[in-house]
Amino acid sequence: MLIGVEQFTELDIIRAVFSLAFVVISIFIGLKILLKYFSLRRTELITVGLTWIFLSSPWWPLPVTFILAFVFNSGLDPVIYRYLMSAFIPVALICWIYSINNIVYLGRKKNLFYLYLGISLAYIVVYHVFIFINPDLISIYNGGFQFQNSLFLYFFFIFTIITAIITGALFALQSFKSIDAKIRWKGRFILLAVLVFIAGALADTFSFGNVIIQTFARFILIIASIFYYLGFFLPDWVASLIIKDKSNTSENKNNP
Repeated sequence: MLIGVEQFTELDIIRAVFSLAFVVISIFIGLKILLKYFSLRRTELITVGLTWIFLSSPWWPLPVTFILAFVFNSGLDPVIYRYLMSAFIPVALICWIYSINNIVYLGRKKNLFYLYLGISLAYIVVYHVFIFINPDLISIYNGGFQFQNSLFLYFFFIFTIITAIITGALFALQSFKSIDAKIRWKGRFILLAVLVFIAGALADTFSFGNVIIQTFARFILIIASIFYYLGFFLPDWVASLIIKDKSNTSENKNNP
């Protein structure tokens, strides 16, 4: 779709800037967690990092189109646009379940991982069949930057959200058992990240094209990214502000 800079309204620009900020922050945080693997040699750090990177994928197309409009006076093809919006969510889900299995269950729940792997792979196959046959079975392009998702996408998104709430709570509860106050706070931030991300994603998904709601939703998603970062990299100066017991702030180096 050909999109010139003049086609962006002020609200579109604000929404694109917030989307770009969220995507950049998410990729930075995801890569930082992923790279921690090289010092701790824990494979779940790779999947935890990839989880947050791919969770930001629904918000990739708008900033990419925004940049292309300024540089080349064009935008993404609607099929590519919608593909980026919805194709990588099952990858994020697989990475997250693998991480939960390793961190919370110490690798003992392989059947749980295989169940989610099977569901996600089935989604991926059906998704690509739909987008090849008729992209409208994925989402309907309403012009501009607006797409109406199909029930197929909505059902999988709801399934992913329910999974995120349950597993995020399990992740946090595991951290709460630690005698280290800093690790307990990390668990709280992870749980907050999940809940705030879900709130932002739901607001964006069910905004029904309202640009103001979508812009606010992206601001919420940026906050979720910050919480996710604190859940894995809680700086000492932040810990000193929130942890009253100064004698119990040492971090277990084997814990992400």
